[in-house]
Amino acid sequence: MTSDQSVLNGLLGELSQLWQLDGLTLNKSGRCSLITEDNIQIAIDLAPGSSDLQLLAGVGVLHDSDREQQLTELMRRNFEHVQLGQAYFALSSQSDHILLRYLCPFEDMDINTLTNVVGNFIQIATDAVKQLNDLWGAEFSHEPTVNYEPRVNYDPNVRHYADLLKA
Repeated sequence: MTSDQSVLNGLLGELSQLWQLDGLTLNKSGRCSLITEDNIQIAIDLAPGSSDLQLLAGVGVLHDSDREQQLTELMRRNFEHVQLGQAYFALSSQSDHILLRYLCPFEDMDINTLTNVVGNFIQIATDAVKQLNDLWGAEFSHEPTVNYEPRVNYDPNVRHYADLLKA
């Protein structure tokens, strides 16, 4: 484990206590995974070859029959939809899974920043899944392929989790 991964692991431990989750730690691969209440898989790690924090969410699967249309729509949404913030859609290098990806500098990361980044990313991912399901219908699946724990009891009405620290 690198020194940055050790710091991230400590912050994840604090986040785990804050959100009352068990086991929010990096695994042997250096990744922490969780599932939201909306059944969206979120992965947290340090981006390979950089010092950026990386958040990934599985938001769907491409279908062979509409592949070109779906890829075109995802590219358009990457450019036009400000709701994504600085997150963007990407295609897994190992499958046809559509991911939502967000990178941010890890240097000087503290628990307030991590809490806000993860909480906001969960909301963006939740909104993105809803929009894609509305666009492509019920056959568009965002179900996680592996049932990771823990689950996040995420309140969509709370946009900034730093407020929880003040309570």
